[in-house]
Amino acid sequence: MRLDLPEGARRPPIGECDRIRAGGPLDSAGDMSALSAAEDAVKIGRLEVSVLHLATAAAALVVFTALLVVDFNPPDADVRFDWLATREAWRADGNAHADILELADRYKVPIELNADPAIDITRAHPRTPGALALQTPILAIPINVAFALASFISVLCLSWLALVRQDGTGPVSRPIALLVVLMTAPAFLTLRFASQTAIVAVAVLLGWIWTRQGRQWRGGVLIGIAATLKVFPLVLLVPILWHRKWKAAAATVATVIGCNLVGLALPGVSLANSVHAMSDASALWRGLFTNGSLFRIMDLADIGQTISMVVSLAVFGVGAIVLLGERRFATPFGWLALALLVAPLTWMSYDLVLVPGVVVLVGSRYRFAKSVGILVLILWLTPILLPWLSVSSGLLSLVSRLLVLGIAAYKPETFLTWSIPDSVAVGEVATGNC
Repeated sequence: MRLDLPEGARRPPIGECDRIRAGGPLDSAGDMSALSAAEDAVKIGRLEVSVLHLATAAAALVVFTALLVVDFNPPDADVRFDWLATREAWRADGNAHADILELADRYKVPIELNADPAIDITRAHPRTPGALALQTPILAIPINVAFALASFISVLCLSWLALVRQDGTGPVSRPIALLVVLMTAPAFLTLRFASQTAIVAVAVLLGWIWTRQGRQWRGGVLIGIAATLKVFPLVLLVPILWHRKWKAAAATVATVIGCNLVGLALPGVSLANSVHAMSDASALWRGLFTNGSLFRIMDLADIGQTISMVVSLAVFGVGAIVLLGERRFATPFGWLALALLVAPLTWMSYDLVLVPGVVVLVGSRYRFAKSVGILVLILWLTPILLPWLSVSSGLLSLVSRLLVLGIAAYKPETFLTWSIPDSVAVGEVATGNC
């Protein structure tokens, strides 16, 4: 029995057949390298580094230097809130989830909140105890340097997301892919607010790659770190368990629990305050136009909280059944898109976790997949090219997630090189195409 694979995946290049082995997992020696070998690589000692990667690193350094020189520190940047909350977490008798305006006043740090001042809720910074623990190194950095450093790291992570290439990816020019990704609204929002989303995206996707390669403990730890910083990556536990990657699942759960236990041991962190902060954040920021969650759409339709919750759970259940129904492959992009749809707060910047999948779609030789990928890029570029439509960025993000979820459910083999296939499917691919 042959799988209905897209044209580009039907005939692997000569020499690639040994990457897919019948009746067993994929060979971890070479099928999922984080970055493909570049023809323009240069040698630095024993390392071969792409000229494009060197140029990207240099650009990130230029951004870092320029931001320091001009002292650009927007008061509404997430990194400022992270710095304040983490510092308070380590203070004796502190409260990391106190009103962020009070913390700013205490530490004499100017901040600005994009929230409705009429809502009478404590404006706490919604970070899990584990995230506060992981953010501890930020305290070694002066707050006026934090934004520039966060931007430097984000540029490097964005370049990884744009340039990461898997075997079978279509002929998308690497410089063009990098340029387009950096121009999209998710990338702009990440850089503008110095958020953690680029780091989370790299962690969760690299963790998936390692899990697929058989390095399950390492992969699970990375996914656990990503889920500690932002909860939605926990959704990947479902396909990981479904495909019996027990070590990766155990490592993910252990990492999340371990990080949060360490966070709860900090003097300024308590479980009750953490839960309240996460709950209040939903009511405080859910209505912002950059939120691409189904919850915001239902809020606009004036649907009650209970009905919104039921509808979201129903959407997740149906989506999970459809994705699990494709037993042949588990791809991360469908699951991540589903999680971003049903979580209460998922900014457009969170779409960065879908970037490598969209690059695969654009480079696909399967016409429908290519069309979907191009359409998603258009949706991501719209708030940048047409700023007057930025007020619709949440809706544009929601549509892009639906498109990625749809292609992942309809043609999961489109993401073949990002998928965890079961043993039967591996045997079919090897027998039918090699």
